Amino acid sequence: MKIGDIVISLCGHDMGEWYVVEQVLNEYVFLVDGKNKPIEKPKKKKAKHVLATGHFAESMAEKLLSKQSACNAEIRKTIKFFKEQK
Repeated sequence: MKIGDIVISLCGHDMGEWYVVEQVLNEYVFLVDGKNKPIEKPKKKKAKHVLATGHFAESMAEKLLSKQSACNAEIRKTIKFFKEQK
């Protein structure tokens, strides 16, 4: 799993929710969705509890890696785009 991957939560109260991977740290990933989990307060979750969809948001990954401010609206649009692709 890498920054910019689109994932789905497999367990917990947020099961079935779509996220963008904002950071990877050992066995944990930090997830954002632009709504309930904004870029300012990412959700920390074990990597084994998320499912990679196989989609990668390249433009979002570039912004997150270069520490540019990716806005929550962009994150919501990205997730919506990939949800419609499924």
